[in-house]
Amino acid sequence: MNKQKRTSIIIKPVALAMGLALAVSGSALAGQHEIKTHKNANKETVLKWQGEAYQAWLDGKVETALLLNTNLNSFEINTKTAANHVILSGTVNSEVEAELAEEITKGVKGVEGVTNKLVVDTEMNAKQHETEGKSFSQHWEDATTTATIKSKLLLEDTVKGLDINVDTHYSEVTLHGEVNSDAERDLVEAIAENTKSVTKVNNNLRIVEEQS
Repeated sequence: MNKQKRTSIIIKPVALAMGLALAVSGSALAGQHEIKTHKNANKETVLKWQGEAYQAWLDGKVETALLLNTNLNSFEINTKTAANHVILSGTVNSEVEAELAEEITKGVKGVEGVTNKLVVDTEMNAKQHETEGKSFSQHWEDATTTATIKSKLLLEDTVKGLDINVDTHYSEVTLHGEVNSDAERDLVEAIAENTKSVTKVNNNLRIVEEQS
């Protein structure tokens, strides 16, 4: 589904600034109440950040670390992060690459465990030659697109963002994973389509009805 013109949703983090003024006599109690209110708000923000948003951020760090390693074809590797534990899936050229991907992932700060489900595909060398001409800027743009889409999915209450894999290759996005309905499948596709730089979306999402 190519589109000539697309709009993107840009979510900018809100910076919270707390100004503490020295008060005189009777205004001291009001100042203490304000500080307590800010602390409670900050605590709620931290708790929210420790949830799915943090897992998406950590997943992005892992994908970036894999992307920057020139000995790996990271676009054949999928990552899924939950509870600070990363699952690696996809294909690599050799056992050495599988082990390398695992070690790189373990070395990312914040990762507490890795499950390596990578499969060795000896025919991948031919496929890899097709991407050798890809510039670093294109690699980086694709990685940014993937991270942006994942972030949007996690912010969408009606979508299980952690159950969806997003891969971007030359601005073409492929979606894998499970959703609960046709409506959810269409929504995920629309979110991907309306992300900056995306030229095409391949929707391979499977519908699995939620058990009641």
